[in-house]
Amino acid sequence: FIEDQTEPIQQLWRNVRNLLQQNTTTVPLLDGTVSRDDLKRLTTFRDHFGLSLLHVAAGQSNVEILRVILQSNPSMLLTPEDTHGELPIHAAAISPNGTSAMLEFLMNADETKTSLCTPS
Repeated sequence: FIEDQTEPIQQLWRNVRNLLQQNTTTVPLLDGTVSRDDLKRLTTFRDHFGLSLLHVAAGQSNVEILRVILQSNPSMLLTPEDTHGELPIHAAAISPNGTSAMLEFLMNADETKTSLCTPS
């Protein structure tokens, strides 16, 4: 498992920051969140489409970052639907970056198990 959770979250933020550039309110708020290492606030953030960072990480097939997010807030696996009612597993399934390993990780993850945050 990742010992320092700050770097993966900062890496994820760098990956999604450009997607949010047009939102002049959201970007400064989340920049501050990342600099304060406020993992809870960052992982529960939603953009104007209802997408969470979990959706973005799933769409990028980044299992390592998903583990960090889900360790912080396991219930996000099943609750963060976007404005179209899609879960992070849907983002992984339709993404050109989607992999069978990512889909398997999301299908097998159980929000009541802490084992989802540790390598198999």
